[in-house]
Amino acid sequence: YCGKEAVLEQETRVAAPSAVRNLKSALDGYTNVTLSWTKPANPNGPIDGYTVKLVDTERNQTFVHHLNTTSVTVNVVYKFTDFSATITPYNLDDNTTLHGPSSSVAFSSSGDGPVPPRPHVEDVKDHSVLLTWKIPKDKNHTIVGYEVTVNPGGKNISTNSTNVTLTDLEAWTQYDVLVASCTNITKCGTPKAATFRTDVDAPSAPQNLTVHSFGTHWVDVTWKAPQHPNGPLSGYNVTLKNGSELVWATTRNTSHNITGLEPGTSY
Repeated sequence: YCGKEAVLEQETRVAAPSAVRNLKSALDGYTNVTLSWTKPANPNGPIDGYTVKLVDTERNQTFVHHLNTTSVTVNVVYKFTDFSATITPYNLDDNTTLHGPSSSVAFSSSGDGPVPPRPHVEDVKDHSVLLTWKIPKDKNHTIVGYEVTVNPGGKNISTNSTNVTLTDLEAWTQYDVLVASCTNITKCGTPKAATFRTDVDAPSAPQNLTVHSFGTHWVDVTWKAPQHPNGPLSGYNVTLKNGSELVWATTRNTSHNITGLEPGTSY
């Protein structure tokens, strides 16, 4: 004969869940996006929540939401902008948050007019730069060309190519370039920007070179920085010449005292 059994129930501790499934994005209007997903196949617990990380990849801005639902609608505000959304499920074990693997989806907001290209800067030189882009995917407009605006300067360039070389730029100068898609010669849409700084070039000559004072065996010279440094100045070469005799020095200052000179000698 067997007696009555004793029953002991013990629930195992929770663990990190697996990744969410079927992550999707749906755009409503220009800037309202709904992110939806289904629960992990292996919850390993009750699924205490989801961390939603939304990244504006163009402005490098991140927004974080904590939810216990499997969908969320967000107004991303900016039109014609690229975003990335990451969903991470988690379980709570005492005071510890056990995160599962993340799942990501990329999407773009919309806007009025033709979709703008995303310009990329290549081959940056001191007085020129190559700007390239891909043909935008636009189901609602026929894009026939592009308008490029260069600032500072306000120079406008019209092209039907997907690249343009900007010339006659100032060395070591920051530029903002706007590129818009055009549906005809006079109608162009919202532009997208690319920012770059041109490469360095040789500086212009120092200004106001002056003999400040002099003595029997020395001379003190001063000057001002070049009007066009064309980059971060590393220093100055100071040269005194008397026929074949050469006195040479380097300094980071805008003055220099040169010693060891011959009395009564022109330099």
